[in-house]
Amino acid sequence: MATREGRKSQGCVPDNILDFSGLAQLKDAAASTFQLANVTEQNIVERLLETATLYEETSKQLQASAARPGPGISGQEQFPALARDYAERAKKMREVLQMFHEAGLSHA
Repeated sequence: MATREGRKSQGCVPDNILDFSGLAQLKDAAASTFQLANVTEQNIVERLLETATLYEETSKQLQASAARPGPGISGQEQFPALARDYAERAKKMREVLQMFHEAGLSHA
């Protein structure tokens, strides 16, 4: 009758295949990747929010400037169109932020 050690070495799977020495490193790498993804996601949401706010503010400023034309300001006739474009960009960014929120990807 074979000893326990003898049976183990005669099994279907060689002993060296079940080497878990790199498992801790793999776990650490996975945790680091997860943290980086969360930080990146948070950064994207923050940047979208900041940019949408800037577009909204700029749109309001352009509308105000278009309402009271002044001498020496070139391109003022383009202000209303630019204001609409910036407002639309801000709206689209807010929609993306809402999608992030609905997907549970932000706390906004």
